[in-house]
Amino acid sequence: MSNEIGIAASNSKSASQWDSSYSVRAYSTYYYTRYEKDGYAYHDITSCSGGWSRSDSSVTMSQRKVIYGASGPSYPNGSYVQQNQTMYPTSNSFSYTAPSSWVAVKTTHAVGVSTWVTLNRGGSTWTLKLINQN
Repeated sequence: MSNEIGIAASNSKSASQWDSSYSVRAYSTYYYTRYEKDGYAYHDITSCSGGWSRSDSSVTMSQRKVIYGASGPSYPNGSYVQQNQTMYPTSNSFSYTAPSSWVAVKTTHAVGVSTWVTLNRGGSTWTLKLINQN
């Protein structure tokens, strides 16, 4: 017997991560509607936001990248979908609304937002990556 529960956009998942030198912190949140069917949970991403905060002004940031979305069996018919968007923010914060055509995906698969930023200090370059998934 199917059990469907829709909960409005009060659902969210947040994450944060410092780089190895504790100079920059990446943070993100994605918002979703939750569904349940036959004992499985499904999340439909509605939006995401986040950015990078710097504690060391000698570190510069570039090549910012955000990928958000979901892939896996969809609600309610179980067909496999792959839906994501890749964005390149030009500032240290971002906020994106997911396309209304996107559908909920089983949470045993990848649902969420990932970010990358390239950091540089005095000729040294490294990358800070944050994966925020279900």
